Amino acid sequence: MLEKGMFIADRYEIMEKIGTGGMADVYRAKCHKLNRFVAIKVLKQEFSNDTTFVAKFRVEAQSVAGLTHANIVNVYDVGDEAGIHYIVMELVEGVTLKKYIERRDDITTKEVVSIAIQVAQGIEAAHNHGIVHRDIKPQNIIISKDGKVKVADFGIARAATSNTINSAVMGSVHYMSPEQARGGYSDQKSDIYSFGVMLFEMLTKKLPFDGDNTVAVAVKHLQEEVPLVSTINPDVPASVEKIVEKCTQKKTERRYQNISDVISDLKKSLITPDENFVVVGENSKLDSTVMLTSEEVAAINKKNRTSKKIEPYKEEVYEEEEEGKSNLDIFLTAVGILIVLLLIGITVYVVAYVVKNISNSSASDLVRPTTNEQVTKNDGNVKVPNLVGLSKEDAKKKLNGLGLGFQAIEDYSELQPEGYVFLQTHEANSPVRPNTTIVVTISKGPKIYTLGDYEGKTIEEVREILEKQIGMTVEVAYEPSATVAIGLVTRTSLEVGSKIKNGDTITVYLCSMPADEEVEVPTIIGKTEDNANIALDEAGLTVGEVTKEYSDIYPAGYVMAQSPKDDVVLKGTKVDYVISLGKEPSYSYKGTLSSSIMAEIEEPETYISKEIQFVVKNGSTILKTDSYVTYTDDVFPYEFTLVGKSLTEVTVEVSVRFVYDVDGTETTTVKKASKTVTLTVVEE
Repeated sequence: MLEKGMFIADRYEIMEKIGTGGMADVYRAKCHKLNRFVAIKVLKQEFSNDTTFVAKFRVEAQSVAGLTHANIVNVYDVGDEAGIHYIVMELVEGVTLKKYIERRDDITTKEVVSIAIQVAQGIEAAHNHGIVHRDIKPQNIIISKDGKVKVADFGIARAATSNTINSAVMGSVHYMSPEQARGGYSDQKSDIYSFGVMLFEMLTKKLPFDGDNTVAVAVKHLQEEVPLVSTINPDVPASVEKIVEKCTQKKTERRYQNISDVISDLKKSLITPDENFVVVGENSKLDSTVMLTSEEVAAINKKNRTSKKIEPYKEEVYEEEEEGKSNLDIFLTAVGILIVLLLIGITVYVVAYVVKNISNSSASDLVRPTTNEQVTKNDGNVKVPNLVGLSKEDAKKKLNGLGLGFQAIEDYSELQPEGYVFLQTHEANSPVRPNTTIVVTISKGPKIYTLGDYEGKTIEEVREILEKQIGMTVEVAYEPSATVAIGLVTRTSLEVGSKIKNGDTITVYLCSMPADEEVEVPTIIGKTEDNANIALDEAGLTVGEVTKEYSDIYPAGYVMAQSPKDDVVLKGTKVDYVISLGKEPSYSYKGTLSSSIMAEIEEPETYISKEIQFVVKNGSTILKTDSYVTYTDDVFPYEFTLVGKSLTEVTVEVSVRFVYDVDGTETTTVKKASKTVTLTVVEE
């Protein structure tokens, strides 16, 4: 697991962990070379140790890196360092489509189709470049804060297709095409099937197939037809239902043959939703459901790494087994090893060449060791010092003192003040040969920009500049405007021309409605409930929460309080108010205190006399006080009567004053105890 502050490839600083999945962990990071925030997906250890998987992963990720589209999470870089295999991607702030479906109870069919079109356009762009995703599911679709829909995990999904299904990928098997479940060849039409299942879930909030384990779900994809959407959500138009039906056909030849046709039909469904224009071929005898043979069931069980039979479908325990590699895998592994060895040889040669040339450099910054004390006992190597935070001159002096060369470059950075080191090419405490040149990056301070005038622009245009290019945090607020259309920028929290930099926060205001839609809240205090509602309706406001309370001022049935009050708000704003119940009635209460309280009062050994006093309290308010009287047995039970409002219990405080003789002088001391007494209503 990576920690905050760690660097990858001397350019990506880890900021925080933002997600985890079956195969990788995702971190928010900052690219200091291009001064932007990115997402870094790091393969988990069990996949990093699989050389075959890693080789496929690198090839696929590199191929996707050249794929750029508005509806695809773009891949910027791929690499490995110290056994950590990673891909650097576009950072998309938002939620997965899976969470979006779970949180929204009011998704309309039009919204579903609009989202689906954007997903399909991302898939289309990949298919046009010969790239098949093979793991289309809501968990791999991200909806950004500004409403953009993006498909993620092209490279990692394709590389994972050779891995068998297990409990870790339970989410994926629900969207798997029949040919994938059977272990056969999968192509673009497999993505279309998964897309259809995802569309089914968006329209119904249910999955077409479920089961106790991955095998049970896979078999249903093979044997059972996907239910009609209308059986769960009858409000879905016929055309959209037919699109789902055609996408999820068992036979690949009966599905859409390309994703472009799906997009065309989805767009047409927005215009003529009830028109039956989607043609799904009739089932033939050859297309009827075929029950799996025992050999096929055994094959599926083997593919899914389980030793149990499919029938009956009970909870199964999946155990990882070491499977023999196919001849093709062995061949690919051997080729991969040869390529790695060749790359290592080339790298060693290049490094030796560079070191040799640096050693012969006549630059004044390249200094040779002058004493034996400058070389460690580790085979003559020198340990690189930590230079981060040092000034340029101090860093140079420290390196030269160890017999190491110094070279400086400059770049903008928020990590260190101007003139101080914030990056070094060789990690601190790492051993290097004498005369090695250490390249440090000196901070030029944060890059300063001038804030432009964004009035009338869209929030997407502003985010592109302020967030993606500058690295600011953009917060959105809304306000009415008489000059800007609804949804466009009215102003920013900072004035035009202000100096801004990476990491700053700015509020961008969008027009919520025309300014002439502002209304003044009328005063409804003192009005009856009916008259208050009429006044709010005439002002273009809505009645909010209405509550009732007792009041000594306002008669019953009249408004005694309101919120908001004496304010200008947008038309349609809700106004809450309180109706008076009139004066709260008083009741007579009776309470009784027994003599058991005296057990809590410690008497002196000798005394001349004792007196007792009772005080009745409601919290800190004294309701009744009696004078001290001479204590006799008949003071208990102490009974008292109160008149008040909404009393249920009170506290009775007992004070006992003892008089005793001290060397011929009368002295007093007071002992106290208290007890809660429950009241009973005597009369109303």
